[in-house]
Amino acid sequence: MADAPPFPATEPTITCKNAKPFNDDAADIIVRSVPDNVDFRVHKAFLSVASPVFRDMFSLPQNEAMVAASGFSAAFMKDGLHIVTLDEDQETLGTLLRMCYPQWMLLDCDPLLPTIERVLAVFEAASKYAMDGIEQQVRAALVAPRFVEPNPLRVFAIAVKHRLYEEAKICARYTLRTPVLGKAYKPELEHITAGAYHRPSRIPRPLWGGRSARRPGCTLDHERDVGLVRVLAL
Repeated sequence: MADAPPFPATEPTITCKNAKPFNDDAADIIVRSVPDNVDFRVHKAFLSVASPVFRDMFSLPQNEAMVAASGFSAAFMKDGLHIVTLDEDQETLGTLLRMCYPQWMLLDCDPLLPTIERVLAVFEAASKYAMDGIEQQVRAALVAPRFVEPNPLRVFAIAVKHRLYEEAKICARYTLRTPVLGKAYKPELEHITAGAYHRPSRIPRPLWGGRSARRPGCTLDHERDVGLVRVLAL
């Protein structure tokens, strides 16, 4: 949450009212992205269910002493609604808030997690606000085929950095399909050890060619265990 709510704003705030679910006139609170100065009109009930951090914030007494600690005060209002200020940019915050709502309310919305970068940003925000259910959804999205198939080593490194070992195991198996050494540099490789990066080069090359190139006697269990070595040896 923002350390010091910028009230009054130095620039006019932008209210996101043209996209679901932020166009509901029955919204009862405003969440503001401080970096982009964008306001989202939302329902406290959905945020409270998704996050104990928000639930506790909304239960705080509405007095000036709570402003610095929570960024929330009855003294700061817009259109008759209280304002909560958060540090996330509008793309990250908009996605996070949408994921607090039931899926049937988002049927006409654009894909929530279109890129790995968005996945990472929302994962970090969900962790920050203790949104366990949303965090699980984002972890599942991270290892979706559209991300892990073209970039298995990159997603593997991301999973290791964030201690997502189950996801790292999935990615490790994907890296068996193609040679790992010689791949283009990815910044996420900075978060794994040189040994973890080099170790795939010691795997017999027939394992890299997929199912048809496996050596006789090379079982799926063996392939799985080779992948797990990359995780357990970090």
